Amino acid sequence: MRSRLSLLALTTTLALVGCSGGASTPESSTAGQKSSADSGSETQAQSEAQTESSLDDPADADPADFKEEAADIVAGFSDEELAGSLIIGTWDGTDTQTPVDMVQQNHLGGVIVMGYNLSENPTKDQVTELTGQISGARTKGQPVSIGVDQEGGPVSRLSSAALPFPPLMGLAATDDSDLITDATTVQGKNLTDLGFTIDFAPDSDVTVGPKDKAINVRSGGTDHEDVAEVVADAVEGYRSGGVSSSAKHFPGHGRLGVDSHESVPVSEKSIEEMEDSDLLPFQSAVKAGVPMVMMGHIGLPDAKTTPATLNKKAYSALRETLDYDGVITTDALNMKAVPQNLNGGETVKALAAGADIALMPRTPLRRRRPSSRRWGTGP
Repeated sequence: MRSRLSLLALTTTLALVGCSGGASTPESSTAGQKSSADSGSETQAQSEAQTESSLDDPADADPADFKEEAADIVAGFSDEELAGSLIIGTWDGTDTQTPVDMVQQNHLGGVIVMGYNLSENPTKDQVTELTGQISGARTKGQPVSIGVDQEGGPVSRLSSAALPFPPLMGLAATDDSDLITDATTVQGKNLTDLGFTIDFAPDSDVTVGPKDKAINVRSGGTDHEDVAEVVADAVEGYRSGGVSSSAKHFPGHGRLGVDSHESVPVSEKSIEEMEDSDLLPFQSAVKAGVPMVMMGHIGLPDAKTTPATLNKKAYSALRETLDYDGVITTDALNMKAVPQNLNGGETVKALAAGADIALMPRTPLRRRRPSSRRWGTGP
């Protein structure tokens, strides 16, 4: 079991350390590892090595360059830290100490900041204060992932604290590849300045339009080839902006008439049958170097009542069909498409099925929120 957890933690840490240009401060990464007799020279050597690994241009970051750093971080994890590092948690309310306590007490890999964690009209300073406190919650040098669901348009959790952007469909309507990349680069840099390491975007679904309750304008359009181009442009932009992106919601939510925030939507097609249509944007994202793919809460023809996030065959198909070896995260596990009476069992099931990150599992610290607000409770 420990070897399995170690492998998962290494995969996740490697990708996220690489995309953020390294772990946290040299001071924290060397704490507790050196004796007083040799701490001076070795600390200096480590500092120089970390300086060499830092990149001026985030677009040049390659997770492979940070393999040794990530392996060193994970090697020092206890069993509890290994398990916790695979979870990105959430919390209720605007208290800034709660997420810090969650990370420290439960050894979480990170947290996601939602709109309900901020004031009605948050300022940039308020958000950076929050992310600054969270990023300092770990003490062994391992990075703290701080995510946000900031697509643009109707899914903009940071409201007044961040630069406003249209939804992906708005960017796609310009039919200008350079503009899409430039816009998402600016958005990525803005999020990086605010202290975020992950943006759960771009939406890589192909929509059917008004009948699509969950995705709609969040998608790049109704044509899978056009959407594939837009998604690749966005992934390139986010990488240039220095923030990890996440193509979502595999294998495709845009043609389904049921919102997975409310119940399990079921695809009429198998993943194999979607290869020449809904999967094209995800394939395009992988070719563009996306560090993360989000598994959607989508039932498949041979598993209609089991969301793909808990379906081992869905993870295997994602790996094999996309030839993908990056991080796979679940969609928010507090959504109604996932059974909410398993007392943490949904997280275990998701990780056992093939997820590398369990996103927003329901916990005692995270009271269940009503999901009547459209697009309000999860990515």
